[in-house]
Amino acid sequence: MLLGQNSYKLELALLKKLQKSLGFTRLRYNFLGTNTKTSKSDFFFIEVYAEKMSDSCSKVFVRVGKYQGSESFFEREFGLNEINVQGTRGSIGEDSFLIDPTSLTGLIASSKGVVSWSLKINRKASYSTKRGRSDIYWSISGLNACFSGELFFGSETYIVSPGISNGYIDEIFGKKLPSPFFNLTCHYIKSSISGKKTEEGNFVVQGGYSNFIAFVCNIGSLFIRKNCAKKICHYSFSDFDEKFHWTVSLPYKKYLVDLDVYIPKEDLISRKYLSLEDGVDTISFGGASGSGELRVYRKKGKSLEILDHFVLQNVLCEHAD
Repeated sequence: MLLGQNSYKLELALLKKLQKSLGFTRLRYNFLGTNTKTSKSDFFFIEVYAEKMSDSCSKVFVRVGKYQGSESFFEREFGLNEINVQGTRGSIGEDSFLIDPTSLTGLIASSKGVVSWSLKINRKASYSTKRGRSDIYWSISGLNACFSGELFFGSETYIVSPGISNGYIDEIFGKKLPSPFFNLTCHYIKSSISGKKTEEGNFVVQGGYSNFIAFVCNIGSLFIRKNCAKKICHYSFSDFDEKFHWTVSLPYKKYLVDLDVYIPKEDLISRKYLSLEDGVDTISFGGASGSGELRVYRKKGKSLEILDHFVLQNVLCEHAD
């Protein structure tokens, strides 16, 4: 289902629904910012994680951080009664997290310091899908989303520019956070055959390791959007001493797509999601320095003809179990 520019309504609806229904929601906003002093670029996330097991057992966290090899994020906990949705505007706390159709603003103060952000959002493409079970859903509210504005991260100031923000917004929601699961997202895709970077090219793959993935790929004239059981496609994950490694092989109509991604462990940060239902932690490892290759083949009888071979950089990777 194509959600379009009104996809922010899903985010507001999910926040509002948690006040009445049981389950969990995770909203995640990812973008690139450039340090005003050093000109160094870092990939950031703003995340809302909320869970409600009963009227007396619930929690809401807002987290803001950057993907690098340290525990570099700010966090604050709220109550469900601090979620407020009025018309096209939603908030958590008085000014900690505010969202409307075209902007995202907020402020969090903690023992680590203060982080604040004022961002405009232009969502270019949005999709909704289901993760193989009727109680777990995944939605992309902004694929190739353009963020612009400022983020103040402790003592550092970052400028977010729309042309290079590499924005990505998604939600996962349902009865209980799945475990294990993974997500791979990339905007930097360059053909090793032509030597050219694809304009607004991207792919996203997410799913559970046991039986199901969802795949969205938009590279030049090739557009793929498919939910796939493991008996149809093939994918694997390897945990080596120094890196994580994923492989995915996906048949689609007359094409075959092979994906190979890895990321050094030293570039990962970890975040915990404690289930109120059973008290078990799901630990997510995430980073934005993944790299790899993507090959696209055309099926010709029993043989394959390679159409293009892409080099991937700055892949956003997540592994959770």
